[in-house]
Amino acid sequence: MSSAKDPSKELLNREISARIRAALEIKDWSKIEFWSRKWIQMDPTNPEGFKWLARCSLAQNNLKMAGYAYSRLLDYDSKNAEATKFLQDYPSFSTDEAPKQEASKAETIQPDQKISNLVPDVRRKISIKHFELGSLYEEAGALTKAS
Repeated sequence: MSSAKDPSKELLNREISARIRAALEIKDWSKIEFWSRKWIQMDPTNPEGFKWLARCSLAQNNLKMAGYAYSRLLDYDSKNAEATKFLQDYPSFSTDEAPKQEASKAETIQPDQKISNLVPDVRRKISIKHFELGSLYEEAGALTKAS
């Protein structure tokens, strides 16, 4: 049985991975957290998003979030040495529930009723197209001009 790879998911994974690597070069942990959360939202079965969320949470001394992310990472990669070691060192932070995160009103995104009624595959395709469009604006420098 052959498993056909979704080209849009591959593109998404490459793009977010590149953004995380760029943020890692300057140790911008909040940007890494932002992109790892986006990765988890857009491709929740990819363990890389949880791995980077755990790493940046650990770097920011947020052990609860790191414990959650490492626990989820083990759901997809049960032999991951990094996650296993963290949870052995900090067993009280092993959890399947995400810690509550305080978000500012500017960061809170309200779902669009029209989009939330669509089937998941269509919502995913729309999200990918929005992401690609945002990337084009960012490459053109249009987002920095607007802010």
